[in-house]
Amino acid sequence: MVTYKVINCTNDLVFKEVFSNLNIVSNLLSSIFQTNVDLEHIKRGKEESAIGIKYKKSIFDLAFILDNFDNRLMINLEIQNRRPKYYKLMNRLSYYNARQLLLGCIRGDEYDIVRSISICFINYDIKEIEECVTILECRKGKIKVENQQIILIQLTKVDKCDNMELKKWIQLMTAKDLTEFLNSDNKYIKEASMIIRYLNEDEAKKFALLSQEKYETDRKIEMNGARKEGLEKGLKEGERNKAISIAINLLNKNYNIKEISE
Repeated sequence: MVTYKVINCTNDLVFKEVFSNLNIVSNLLSSIFQTNVDLEHIKRGKEESAIGIKYKKSIFDLAFILDNFDNRLMINLEIQNRRPKYYKLMNRLSYYNARQLLLGCIRGDEYDIVRSISICFINYDIKEIEECVTILECRKGKIKVENQQIILIQLTKVDKCDNMELKKWIQLMTAKDLTEFLNSDNKYIKEASMIIRYLNEDEAKKFALLSQEKYETDRKIEMNGARKEGLEKGLKEGERNKAISIAINLLNKNYNIKEISE
């Protein structure tokens, strides 16, 4: 039996390639919502939006529109590997939700039948949240914002996931060995595994994946180096300011320059 060591769905390119497949994403969403998401009701949305020259352009990882009878659900699907401050992540996802909601309303429907959900897979621990899956309502201060929701899924806390179907998807997304998933009873997980294997076996695509992995690693090293340099600079500046403060105090006590320098 062949064992595949892979670059998995925590890589942005792999994530987008796998979950841009409507068959696969419909099964993933079914596991998240714990209800059947019919393939005929889901379609791709716009990953990039820039409505009006005054507004900041939004680029979503993956966007979908789920039309189900009298309701339209705008879905933003994200993978998050970097570690921004919690409130900054929430602000960004709330902004994405608002833009998605606006895109849905522009289509000519009434406001009360369009909903927007951001589903974000987090590839690190959020210390403020213990659960693997957390559903958050959007708020402006103390006021609840209707028709908007954020779902955070922490890949690192898969052991705390009680949703067994979603747990299988999380395990695949973080897998370094595809053997188990290539033989899965879930045909969509099996299909996703085959896409991941293909991306890793194709030399050109594997080079692109490795290039992005290297970029992310270099960026982390650069940021850590900058933080360290800033800290050292801050410490040196603090020592200098402390020395100046001591010298001023001694001058005020009528010490002369020679005595202070000694």
